[in-house]
Amino acid sequence: MKCSNCNYESPEDFLYCPDCGQPGPLKPVDPIYYVPGMETPVQGQPMGQQPMGGQPMGQQPMGQQMGPQVTYTAQTGGGVPTSAGEVRYTPAPPVPPVPPVSNMDLYTRACNFFSESLFLVVCILFSVNVALSVFTLKFPIVTILLTIFFWVCFAKAKGGRLTPGNIKCISGTLFAAEIIKYVVAGLLVVAGIICAAFFSSIVRSGAIYDLIDMLPDSYFNYSYSGNYYEMMEAMLDFSGVMVMMMLIIVAAIVFVWGICGTRGLHIFTKSVYRSIETGTFEIKKKSRACGWLIVFAVFSGLSALGGLITVIGFLRNGAMCAAFIMLNILIRKYTKDVY
Repeated sequence: MKCSNCNYESPEDFLYCPDCGQPGPLKPVDPIYYVPGMETPVQGQPMGQQPMGGQPMGQQPMGQQMGPQVTYTAQTGGGVPTSAGEVRYTPAPPVPPVPPVSNMDLYTRACNFFSESLFLVVCILFSVNVALSVFTLKFPIVTILLTIFFWVCFAKAKGGRLTPGNIKCISGTLFAAEIIKYVVAGLLVVAGIICAAFFSSIVRSGAIYDLIDMLPDSYFNYSYSGNYYEMMEAMLDFSGVMVMMMLIIVAAIVFVWGICGTRGLHIFTKSVYRSIETGTFEIKKKSRACGWLIVFAVFSGLSALGGLITVIGFLRNGAMCAAFIMLNILIRKYTKDVY
């Protein structure tokens, strides 16, 4: 092909001349046609058609000397010389699409999770904790409900009758536990403020003087030369502030426990049954759930060590420590493709 401006000769067709930059097309120009089934146009003579001038395919027109034609693939842009007038189209191999995870795959994965023998051990450990708690006249409602729903999911998964509603019960229980922690944190803050205000009102109302007068003389250290009334006022003010600060710190711990730990487990469990319902594999907060299960296990283990003086306390907290560790192992086993 020859450029109309600088007479640059090239066997290829350019949109711009590589020598002078003259806009193409270069001369002569092959017609543009479309290959059936492809969206990218191809220049040149279609296969099986005769070139202009009525000459048969593969023969040179009289008085012309045609060199080899260069053709290109639509996907890669590469080309190979062919015989005169021939267009060879070599499409790139298609990339197979990634098959989505089907609803049945998710359901099978959930059934395998809840029918696992390790999950049976988790159910037994939760039952041990509940039994020992009730024996000591403690009634952990959330743990009792989770134990019931764990056993239901295990039985349904063993029989192949597990439904998203069964997992939704676990998610709902975790959501209730999260709300309870928020309420407890708020009540602790209110209690701290009330305590500080109560101690302050005793000092400001003058009731401290009546209280001191009611104390026996043996209560006072007469070697103290200061004013007992001022000392008691300062002690009450300090005590009120300290009680308030302690309650606020405990409230903050409970709030963080709920919004980070329990909420993470709730969102994770909710995403499991939602994935089964919609058929879209979208597990959320897996890392947070696994991390907080280890935190729960550590606290339960410390409580078990602190309860060595009572066998029941050691067994109750030790069972929960082992259960949390096993749940962490199960979640990581069945969500290896989730980060």
